[in-house]
Amino acid sequence: QADPLAEEASASIGGGTRSAAQASALEPNWTLREALRSRSLWLLTLASALSFFFGAGINLHLYPYLTDAGLTVSEAMLAASVYFAVAGAGAVFWGVLLDRYPLRFCMAGGFFASGAGIVVLLFTASVPMALAFGVFYGISFGGLHTMTQVMWANYYGRANVGTIAGALLPIQLITNAMGPLFGGWMYDTHGTYSTAFTIYALFAFLAGFWAMGFEGEIVAFNLSRVLGYSHYWRSRDLKFFNIGNWQQMHRSCSN
Repeated sequence: QADPLAEEASASIGGGTRSAAQASALEPNWTLREALRSRSLWLLTLASALSFFFGAGINLHLYPYLTDAGLTVSEAMLAASVYFAVAGAGAVFWGVLLDRYPLRFCMAGGFFASGAGIVVLLFTASVPMALAFGVFYGISFGGLHTMTQVMWANYYGRANVGTIAGALLPIQLITNAMGPLFGGWMYDTHGTYSTAFTIYALFAFLAGFWAMGFEGEIVAFNLSRVLGYSHYWRSRDLKFFNIGNWQQMHRSCSN
């Protein structure tokens, strides 16, 4: 029976149709040391850390923000409940999209949509707007948690995914703690959440642009695997493509 994870890897690696055996052969298999040298790892880490930052900040300060905007306690609780309920459906929605489209496009879409949802929140002054925020932001942000769980295995393979994800989790947890603290500090400083929420939205858009750059080194790595190399060819293995090396090899073989 074909391994469904191997088949999924085949779609993300080459975009074409491959057998499960071919997919397993081409699946990335990075060690932590190799991953730490790649630019894409730090883009992934920074983007996911930003999602923890603004996500935790919104979650903690949403209720007081809505009451400050003029909603009653029950109305603010209703909007918050809608957001958290829809976030669960958002995780399923983005999970389905991940089976059909590249991860970097899904993550970029989730970040951009989350930023747009925070912008809606900044203009919220009524129950319909608060409910619209809850639905829109809930769907978009709800999928980011799913995608951050998938991205390590998708880009670096399943063999060392626990080591890679575990080594970078402290960065995400630190930003998860800093997000609410930042929002509270901005409220104490300016007397309003608007500045903090504006920065949250900017961070979401920034993470979306970073997500668009995830693919580069991963494609190079996959090409290097096809050529039989264990490291991505854009660094020291570029010497393999140097014409002088080929000429020297040809002379050696001729002699």
